[in-house]
Amino acid sequence: MDPSWEARTSGESWKMEARSRKFEVRAGKLAQAVGCWVMGVG
Repeated sequence: MDPSWEARTSGESWKMEARSRKFEVRAGKLAQAVGCWVMGVG
């Protein structure tokens, strides 16, 4: 196993993880906003 390749792969997975976490946060905020809006309307 080439160590530099491993480092590159782990770096990519870390980037992907960060991106998915950012997406999760955005989705959570969106759900919260929709929930508040529904409560306000309802």
